[in-house]
Amino acid sequence: MLTIGQLADYAGVTSKAIRHYHERGLLAEPDRDASGYRRYTAQDAITLVKIRTLSSSGVPLARIKDLLDANPDALTAAIAEIDHNLRDRIAQLGRTRDQLAQLRGGDRLFVSPEVADYLDDLRDFGVSERQIHLERDGWILMQTASPEDAAVWIAENASS
Repeated sequence: MLTIGQLADYAGVTSKAIRHYHERGLLAEPDRDASGYRRYTAQDAITLVKIRTLSSSGVPLARIKDLLDANPDALTAAIAEIDHNLRDRIAQLGRTRDQLAQLRGGDRLFVSPEVADYLDDLRDFGVSERQIHLERDGWILMQTASPEDAAVWIAENASS
């Protein structure tokens, strides 16, 4: 029989985490001995290791209870679904990072690469930043209202 501290050390979690798992219904709270200490069994240790493994793998605590009792096929399907959701989150984070990289690049987030090059050319010609911002804002509006026309207009401006 293990105390909560011994169980926590064995499973690599904190006593607070074990109490939280009790509150969430993931780990049954054992009976207490005569001195008032909780006494855990080997089965409790096994269950706790499963909880810790699922939790550290990204499985939400709300799903763990069902997965602890799931048959192998249901567990495999649930893990595949969680993996799919994680892949979606990773892809979204990648898109967010790409946008941040573009923001670091200035105008390139808001306008097409051709317009951004055109604005860079204006800078090289010594046009004021105030005028470039006005020009950029006009291109943003044009590209939003009529992307096809904006593409034609930038092709005409870039070639002249």
